[in-house]
Amino acid sequence: MATITRLESNKYLIKYIPEGYRDLYKNPYRSITINNKVQANIIYNDALLVEERDRINSKLNGKINSVNITVPELTIGMVFKAFTVNAIPYKQYATKTVKRYTSLMKKLEDDLGSDLHFSKIDYEFYYKRYGNPDKKNSGITALRCLNHIGNWAREQVSEGKIRGTINAKPIKLPKTIKSKKNALKQHQLDSIFNHPDICPITKNIIELYILTGCRISELCRPDFTWEQIDVEGEVAYIKNKGHKREFDEPLEIPFLKDHHQKLLKKINDHFKLTHDEADVYPIPISQTRIRSRITVASKISGVMFTPHDLRDTSATILLRESGNIYAVKEHLGHANVKDTENAYADWIRDDKKKSSEMIVNSFYS
Repeated sequence: MATITRLESNKYLIKYIPEGYRDLYKNPYRSITINNKVQANIIYNDALLVEERDRINSKLNGKINSVNITVPELTIGMVFKAFTVNAIPYKQYATKTVKRYTSLMKKLEDDLGSDLHFSKIDYEFYYKRYGNPDKKNSGITALRCLNHIGNWAREQVSEGKIRGTINAKPIKLPKTIKSKKNALKQHQLDSIFNHPDICPITKNIIELYILTGCRISELCRPDFTWEQIDVEGEVAYIKNKGHKREFDEPLEIPFLKDHHQKLLKKINDHFKLTHDEADVYPIPISQTRIRSRITVASKISGVMFTPHDLRDTSATILLRESGNIYAVKEHLGHANVKDTENAYADWIRDDKKKSSEMIVNSFYS
């Protein structure tokens, strides 16, 4: 039964069973802390009513005090609700990722209903309804999200944290069509950095992203704060967005005083004049604003490039200078070297050919 406890801080702790949780979880209780006494009593009384209604429904369905309890196959409504309450708040997802998951779950539940078994969704099922034949890799991102949710649900069931069965296996995805890497060449970089009409701060931002190899979201508000920079140790701890590493494991990158930190100070000093949050965030603007600046720089310079091309440029510079694929793996925060080799296979193949030609020319000269 729901309980309400007054804490020493004059806050109120309410323990309750959310609607539908009684038969879904072995430990269905959840807790919430409320500052206001009136609001706390309203929530507490509502929780009592919900619990009583659930208790009556459970009895009617023969799920209480029954020797042969039927374990239900999990529906998308059950899985999505559990994932929303018990996964999203505790995993360090980027804001953009949370929006992607919640939008996808709402779309499917609104369209298909909450009672469809999760196991019914496969690639063919999804593509028939939402696929776009004119768009490469259509639906792949959404299905990867569903696979992640399904994997989480299977783990919860196997650990006994969710009551039910989930017959769905990971959705088999077709091979994706890889986009060709667009690392900027030296003459293109010169066109950007030497152009007088491109804002100096935009140039500084572009330079910083090339030096670090980070994704756009990893170095700006709200995912990058001053606390993540060890000034004396000359390193920064980045919330890696590739989901290739453990969620709580930051990516440690070099952040040199004479280069990275100087650049960042220039950028921060510029935005201090207009952004109060500059004391918290080194780059206190959103990734949307950064993308907009890069788009403008691309148009002015005549060099067609995207924000992610800066990451590819960083990787290819390091690969060209070091020849060390493992160094590139660490630089980009990939989980294993295969990811790096697959991402830059074309460049590696071209470089091997050039190396072979150098050996031939040297040997016969």
